[in-house]
Amino acid sequence: MATNYTTNYQLNQWEPTDQVLRTDFNADNAKIDAALKGLRDIIISGDLLLQVFDQYDQQISSLENRIQAIENQISG
Repeated sequence: MATNYTTNYQLNQWEPTDQVLRTDFNADNAKIDAALKGLRDIIISGDLLLQVFDQYDQQISSLENRIQAIENQISG
């Protein structure tokens, strides 16, 4: 069993004196598999891109409103 683990996914990090177990590798592979599937699902569904585009759209709308307000003040 590993003494240390990685910061983000708690994958096994063995010291020279640690006993290496097959179950440790299986657990690490399951974590990696789940993380990769999560990324694939985000990419395939396009949710991440839609979120980014939605944020930009909101910012653009806000800027358009501010510009319109300034133009109204100048012409009014």
